[in-house]
Amino acid sequence: MKTIYVVPVCLIFIVIGYLTDIAGLVSLGLLLVSCWLLIAGGAVYLLWALSNRFRLLNRKPSKHLIIAPLLLTLFGASGLLGILLSTRPALNDSTSGTIDNELKYMFEMDQSDRVSGRFILLPGRDTARLARTREIVSVASGSLSAEAKYHAAMIFQHGESPSDFESAFFLARSASETGFAKADKLSEAAFDRWQLSIGKPQKFGTQSKISIGITGIKSEPPESTDD
Repeated sequence: MKTIYVVPVCLIFIVIGYLTDIAGLVSLGLLLVSCWLLIAGGAVYLLWALSNRFRLLNRKPSKHLIIAPLLLTLFGASGLLGILLSTRPALNDSTSGTIDNELKYMFEMDQSDRVSGRFILLPGRDTARLARTREIVSVASGSLSAEAKYHAAMIFQHGESPSDFESAFFLARSASETGFAKADKLSEAAFDRWQLSIGKPQKFGTQSKISIGITGIKSEPPESTDD
């Protein structure tokens, strides 16, 4: 690609990242692919250098083996820059809203961060939401609506400890029992994550083991139990 086209393409990626959350995961994917291509290109150049030293191969590999992953890295970084520029506060700074509205806002930011990849780039946002949700639930869990309990449960589901996952389970189950249908699956997922976090087998088979390697991302569901 000619240099004259690189800048406008980067600007396009920035704008797309600014306007669309999903562009964050796409950008992270581009960076991952560029890493694999850069490793492969570097290996080819190394083999060429060794072969050339012993006069086994004189033809130099194409420069595109290095240029292509560098361009992908540049475009991916541009998309992530757009995502970061569009970042809204993790917490609702307004003091005039209700607790239900505050939890709804944090839930929306939690979901947006996962779609965009911000939870990887800015992990402190999860920590801030988790701390605030703990405060709210500790003093107002009995007065929360079913929807608010679901929102709090989702934030706890992305927590850091078994107690967070336990809170996610009980809040989601309470929301489900009061008629909030969306909470059914969340209560199962929270229960499984809670059990796995304390060294017990999951019951509903909702949690998968994810591994990232040079060949890609693999997801394998661990064994579950019906006990």
